[in-house]
Amino acid sequence: MILIKTIKQIYITAFFVMQLLFRAVPIATALPSVVNTALYSLFALFGALLIGWDLIRRQLRADIWLLLFVAVCLVSSLLNFQYGITDNLKTIVWTCIYFFVIYTCSTCNVGLNCLLFLIINFLQVAVSLAQYVLHIGYVADFSQYDRYQGFINNRLFGIFTDPNYAAVLAAISLFISVFWMFRMQSKWQKALLIINGLIQYIFILLTGSRTGLVVCAVILFLSVILFLRKSKPLFKTAVLAVALTAVFLFVCKPVTDLLSLGSEKAFGDNDTHYSLDRQDVTENTDISNSRFAMFKTGFDMFLDRPLFGVSPRNIASYAAKNFPDSIIATSSKHYTTVHSLYVQLPASTGIAGTAVMLVFIIKTLRKIRGMLRLEGDAYQKACAAFIICAAIAGQAALCLDILFVSLPSTTLFWMMLGRFERLSRGRDR
Repeated sequence: MILIKTIKQIYITAFFVMQLLFRAVPIATALPSVVNTALYSLFALFGALLIGWDLIRRQLRADIWLLLFVAVCLVSSLLNFQYGITDNLKTIVWTCIYFFVIYTCSTCNVGLNCLLFLIINFLQVAVSLAQYVLHIGYVADFSQYDRYQGFINNRLFGIFTDPNYAAVLAAISLFISVFWMFRMQSKWQKALLIINGLIQYIFILLTGSRTGLVVCAVILFLSVILFLRKSKPLFKTAVLAVALTAVFLFVCKPVTDLLSLGSEKAFGDNDTHYSLDRQDVTENTDISNSRFAMFKTGFDMFLDRPLFGVSPRNIASYAAKNFPDSIIATSSKHYTTVHSLYVQLPASTGIAGTAVMLVFIIKTLRKIRGMLRLEGDAYQKACAAFIICAAIAGQAALCLDILFVSLPSTTLFWMMLGRFERLSRGRDR
């Protein structure tokens, strides 16, 4: 029993570290694609074996609503067999690993995983900032698609596969740094956390990611509400939270302008300029960057297949055959999702999957009452886990992150959600 728990803990940590490392394009492209595929396949196989072992020993800790959601995904995949089945089956396996291994693992070493996350993310962001200072920018071939790297088009992409995902993880790294800073006694540890927090904030601004700023605002608002609610009246706390969040969003643009001006004076010359006005925003009349068009396509798919959807991984193939004029079918960017979990969910799993997941969400939110009854250290840890989950859930309005993908943020979400629930029930410390 203890051995299996230890194996699960090692598995989750190793998998999380691999995800963090492979989101850096230079690392991901340094290995042949067959090696990357083999590594993920090994982790998927081992995770499936862990689930199988628990099933054999009748010790699988599974939420009934998550089990039903997996069943809906399987039915949807079978009903849409003609559009593709392999990717759907892979997605279902990963979904089971997140639901029945990472989410339910009571021995998951959250503290160690967060520390490794801070260290790896700090190093990757530091390299990205060096690219900005040195004005390095190029296009890399990654997974059959071109990826911007470094500082290009007036935006810092860094070494990451996507600047929005990178900015969101930077926001979470900033939050963990601040949270730990108030808990640490050592001055040098506090200093390191402050340095990391400042670097993450600068990186978020340089990426030009509006998603990253929204996530920062969500984290700040919830932090003020939850961490001050026991020392101040709720109304005053809410007013303070709104005011601080508004001030934060207001000062981001002036600070970004100062960064641009300072960089221009410190590192610029006749051939090198550091404008941070994103060309894809300033030169684009579509404020959503084509997302509204993708949302519409997703909604059309839901209306076309309302009960079980078009399956999690058949968005592109279904659009190509049934909505050939849609942006997903015609765009050169090879969209495979509708870029919002809250549109992708009904489009992929229909009314059945959406209803099941809504019940699970409502059941989970009811545990906030348990969190609010906690005191001291347990309350603070539960709040931190809840805030991280809420931040990733907020980002999911513009990405997927929680379901149908396997990203560092996906692992963080389900790991922290399990932590939040255990703390709320008084079963973790």
